[in-house]
Amino acid sequence: MVLNACYSQSQANAINKHIPYVIGMNESIKDQVAIEFAIGFYDAIGAGKSITDAYRFGCNAIQLHNIPKNVLPILNTNITYGKQ
Repeated sequence: MVLNACYSQSQANAINKHIPYVIGMNESIKDQVAIEFAIGFYDAIGAGKSITDAYRFGCNAIQLHNIPKNVLPILNTNITYGKQ
């Protein structure tokens, strides 16, 4: 799940208790930067890449715009989700 909202990291943490992958934000992000992340992320998903790789593609796409690392989206993973 990708939370398309600024300052959504606390919600991402809560949701991640119930689903394996959630992407949230600690900071505010400009719309164009969010669009660039989404393009990189969903292009990678469409190409059959893993969620983790798609996240990296999205981050790489916005780093081309000189975005500081503290403004990058955060991938929350709960790899034990669904395991008995």
